[in-house]
Formats: sequence, C-alpha cells, structure tokens
Amino acid sequence: MSKKLFLMLTLVLTIVFIGCNKDEDTVILQSNPVIGTWKLVEEYSNNQLVTLNNCNLQETYIFGEQQFTHEMYSNGGRFDDSTFQKGGDDDDDDDHSGGSNDDDDDDDDHGPVNPNPGNGGGTTDDDDDDDHGGNGGTGTCVLSETVIGYWTNPGNNLYSLTSSNAIDTKNIIFTDNGNKFYYETAVNVNGISVTKKYVFKRQ
Repeated sequence: MSKKLFLMLTLVLTIVFIGCNKDEDTVILQSNPVIGTWKLVEEYSNNQLVTLNNCNLQETYIFGEQQFTHEMYSNGGRFDDSTFQKGGDDDDDDDHSGGSNDDDDDDDDHGPVNPNPGNGGGTTDDDDDDDHGGNGGTGTCVLSETVIGYWTNPGNNLYSLTSSNAIDTKNIIFTDNGNKFYYETAVNVNGISVTKKYVFKRQ
C-alpha cells in the first residue's frame, strides 16, 4: 500500500513539475515577444509603401534572450570595391535608429519618397533604388553590415539596443498575433521631416 502511495505521489509531483516548467517557458516567451528571427517585409515613408529590392528584404534582426544581431545587406554587383572595403557612407546611413537624421539622399534609399504625399510632387527616386552598389538593384546581395549588441525592455514597447557604437531605443509595436512588429523613426529629407516605418515578420 505504501509503495503504491509513494508511486502515485511521485507521479503527481512529476506532472506538476513538468507543468510548471512549461508555464515558465510560456511566461518567458510572453514577456519577451521580441525573441526570435525577424526579416524586413515592408517599409513606409509618410504612410506610403516603399518599393524594396531583394537585398533590402534580406535585412534581419535576431533577438536572443539578451543579445541581438542586426544584419543589413547590399548589392554586391558592379561597384568600386575600395568604397565597400572602407565602409563608405554610400548615402545609406540606414537611419533605422531613432532621432532626426539628416540625409539628403533619402536616408536608406530603399525607394521613392514623397515628403508631401497627396500633392503630386516630390515622388522621385533619389538615387538608384537602394544605392547599395549603384547598379540599379542588380547583382548579388552580400552582407554589408552586422551590428551585435544587447537589448533590454525597460517597459511597455520600449526596447533599448546597445551596441559598441550607440544605444538605440525603439518603440516596437507587435501585430498579427506577435508574428510581426514595426517601429517608426523620423528623418530629414532635404529639410523636410519624413516618418519612416519598418515592418518585420517572424521567421
């Protein structure tokens, strides 16, 4: 009788222990929905959809429990290798960080920007689609920049991304049942403030 009771108690405790561990895992995921691999799927300028090329769509965030990696890709086709090796500005600036950045060539040059949508003016391609290599989006996509650092979630949707160069705080909004997120940042294009919105999808 005592053996049966012992076995039953052991079984109950095992089930409870496994259940608690699963609950803890669920809580971790729920409290840190950013954990995972995310790829850029859409970009907007002042609520207007921007046309992205294949290299733009390779941009990836990988969030671990504490560390993050941000990978950006450029066109590895016909361009001056010396500029690439020196890490030249390339009129890109990425500008995914917060704050008002001044970039006369449309910050990341992912496509046309109309600083004043609806007025029929200003819709021009400020370089050559994405300016990553200067060949109009042809060639091979290569990993052009990798940022590695640590992230924290001070509260609500604020995420602080700390790398060797800077601390970037983003207001990350999750949508589509946590399968997508987006953040917005303000940039200056030819002296006009433009709101950029970047949408990433969980992989």
